[in-house]
Amino acid sequence: MSSREVPLPGTEATAQAPRSLHLPRQLFRLELPSEHTTSQDARPLLLTLGLPTFGLAFAITILTTYGPSVLLSLTHSPAKVGALIGGEGAFALAIPLISGALSDRMLGSGRYGPRLPFIVVGAPLAGAGLVLLPFAPDYQLAGVCILAFFIGYYIYYPPYRALYADLLPKRLLPRAQSSQAIMRGAGLGVALIAGGLLLSAWTPLPFVLGTATLGVSSFALRPVIHLQREVPPRRSDDDDEIENAGDLLLHHRGLQIFAVANAIWEYSFAGLKVFIVLYITKGLGKSASLASAFIAVVAVAYVVGAPIASRLAERFGIVRVMELSAMVYGALLCFGLFSTSVTPMMIVLPIGAIA
Repeated sequence: MSSREVPLPGTEATAQAPRSLHLPRQLFRLELPSEHTTSQDARPLLLTLGLPTFGLAFAITILTTYGPSVLLSLTHSPAKVGALIGGEGAFALAIPLISGALSDRMLGSGRYGPRLPFIVVGAPLAGAGLVLLPFAPDYQLAGVCILAFFIGYYIYYPPYRALYADLLPKRLLPRAQSSQAIMRGAGLGVALIAGGLLLSAWTPLPFVLGTATLGVSSFALRPVIHLQREVPPRRSDDDDEIENAGDLLLHHRGLQIFAVANAIWEYSFAGLKVFIVLYITKGLGKSASLASAFIAVVAVAYVVGAPIASRLAERFGIVRVMELSAMVYGALLCFGLFSTSVTPMMIVLPIGAIA
């Protein structure tokens, strides 16, 4: 069985060649891809890998979108609610560096691999915080629930994302990003559209469903974790100890620039999620049902754009596609400064979502 060397974490991943390369393919059979594995043959693995993305996106969207309605029943201060939900940013800055670095240092050790322990700890912690939030009797305990959710979420997320780099060759990464974006868009859209209906039926219902979705999608990783045992241990080109994420960020100029650009990108996307409803209802004076329709359009366009992006990236390169898409996306966001009616927004918004 052939194997190949794997570079630094988060870059190119490697795997051994499939043991049954010349045997008939079986539907949904998971096997390690090689440099010769086609996108079609890797589809079962990409689908399985992407399921937790759906669960995570669904869970965090339920919390950030409908959590404030629970918090406002416990405190009448919107500023306190905003501070509690906005605390996500602080956890996003600190915990991923810790969990990601610890996970990388565990490479090649342990019966269950370097990623599973963080998923096993993070998923129940996030799920417990989410499901207990609507039952919190006061603001302080609700804050503890949200704290638990964000800590669990960011313990879970970086090691889970690293599974893509562990298992997939670089050639398949654009397609992997596409499948993950589809799952993220689906989780976001389903949570935004269905969450309001569930909340009106029974306040805890969307939170309970979000916890169940996160648990089921995390359990789906079980065959992937078994598959990871076949991946040869990583080592850097000079056999020295791989730098942790903090060292790379402090000393690698290119990574610093990319981190700043990515932060700005995520800031714009997070702001769009939070304020799109207010823009339509308060800014344009339209109904909440119309805002839900806008969200549905964005979610569909998001899912449609993901596979298009992967094919363009395979043909023209990842960076070139990102640059052009960012320019289109930014230009169309600026259009919102001047729009005073719904019709132009309905035309422009899907294009921006695809970008």
